[in-house]
Amino acid sequence: MRHRLGGRGSLVCALAAMLAAAAPAPAAPYGINAHVPDAARLDRAAQAGIGWIRCDFNWTMLEPAQDQFAWAIFDQLVALANARGLQIYATIAYTPSWANGGQGGNVPPSNPADWYAAVFQIVSRYKGSVHHWGMWNEPNLGDFWSGTRTQYIQDILVNGAAAVKAADPTALVAGPDLAHLNSGKWDQWLRDVLLQAGGSLDIVTHHQYSDDAYGTLDALDGPLNVASVKKIIDANGGGSKPFWLTETGWTSNEVGEPDQADFYLELLDGMNARPWWQRIFFYELMDDPNITSKWGVLRSDLSAKESYAAYADLVALRPNGGRQALPGGGATWEAESQLNHQVGHADGSAWTATPALDPQGYLAFGPYTTALPGGLVLEARFRLRSSVAGGAATVARVEVYDASRSNVLVQHDVLASEFPSASSWIDVAVQFTPLTTHEIELRTYFSDVAEVSLDRVTVVETGLRPGPPAAGGCGTIGTIGGTAAPSADLTPWVGLAVLALARGRSIRSRRIATLERGGLRSLAAARSRLKDAGRAGQPGPRRATLRSAA
Repeated sequence: MRHRLGGRGSLVCALAAMLAAAAPAPAAPYGINAHVPDAARLDRAAQAGIGWIRCDFNWTMLEPAQDQFAWAIFDQLVALANARGLQIYATIAYTPSWANGGQGGNVPPSNPADWYAAVFQIVSRYKGSVHHWGMWNEPNLGDFWSGTRTQYIQDILVNGAAAVKAADPTALVAGPDLAHLNSGKWDQWLRDVLLQAGGSLDIVTHHQYSDDAYGTLDALDGPLNVASVKKIIDANGGGSKPFWLTETGWTSNEVGEPDQADFYLELLDGMNARPWWQRIFFYELMDDPNITSKWGVLRSDLSAKESYAAYADLVALRPNGGRQALPGGGATWEAESQLNHQVGHADGSAWTATPALDPQGYLAFGPYTTALPGGLVLEARFRLRSSVAGGAATVARVEVYDASRSNVLVQHDVLASEFPSASSWIDVAVQFTPLTTHEIELRTYFSDVAEVSLDRVTVVETGLRPGPPAAGGCGTIGTIGGTAAPSADLTPWVGLAVLALARGRSIRSRRIATLERGGLRSLAAARSRLKDAGRAGQPGPRRATLRSAA
């Protein structure tokens, strides 16, 4: 919805070489809106590992006079993108003046056959290099389409899809790229498009802008949202088709560069937790120097914002998208050898603290891992033993802590009543949903009531999807071999829908720390690491370094 009609960019063009054939479309879900980019902008997209660009193949630019095509700019664009391994999603839109009696680009062509002929010629030209074609941009908004819904469905979508398939039977047709605005009656448009022209679409595409990542996720498939995008798609025959979010984003001048980057990561976490959602195109690659709103991950001088670095880091962690799976048996840390301690002593294969000998404090904490998959419901199992069984006394507390945000994700007080007998081992389990690339710390706190031993902590996938928080913001945390207990002043669902994680934090996800341990390359030039002392509530000393911005 942020497009403008007419020309864009100042590519000086001439292409002598033949267009390079593109490789088959990769599975990677990462894309960005780039309009009509030049080589420098394409280089920056490729350097970030972003595999897809959405480009404006404006009919107004391509056929300024009937049967006279201006190919040079787009020939160069396609060749440059192919040479860098970038896949193009090409949106064809906007009527040249010759095709509608000199009216604006949002006015339908007087003769739908002219649209068919133009689409056929464009797709034929780039057959083998461009495989995905969008039929118009945000037709539910008058600025982009002044015709009726029926005209769009029949004259543009159905008619244009037929031209695409005639020119290149292997090409895929995407749409309707609606603006998610009630004033644009997006829900009615989407229902009608799917019911009347679903057979013409290979991919369902949509645009959605919200104040934050949670708002976007709620609009797409929020369980309490009676008119979510997914519900409308599923109810009207589109559930078996791939879904792409082809515009979304935030302006750095409004939300600030730190929150822009946070929202990118959180929305990408949400996508990677939703198998039905296959691709995303953020708006946009570079700030437009001619407008106030700064949507880009790059400034107009091509320097990187925090969102560019955050996007690049996540792509490096998950180059093919999807979920970063834990091993079949989960990830296990042995208490005596792989965790840190404030109190207690080694005791065989466990770590033990004893009343009178040890004060209250953290029996074990760490491992400061970034390897846990974001966007999934995980379960941390703390294997504990207590010298006291029975009664309401709290013998220990277990916590999962997001060190990247100085935020306790979930907390559970372990009661003596949870142990069937003195000195018996139980697994105390808590569920949580981390964010991608965040350092997660697993903590066991000794309360100085009974002798407590910790053998190990194991994190496993539950197979559950994140859901909304319970009413009132808190709920029950389950235990294995024990009694469930409420988590006071905490919400057990701490995944993508918790706005507190996206707002008002002094410690930002993309600024943190020991990412090498999670297999992610270190956060580079745009960000600095924080010292231990800056993390409120951090138990005990830990290894870290301060890395200045380059």
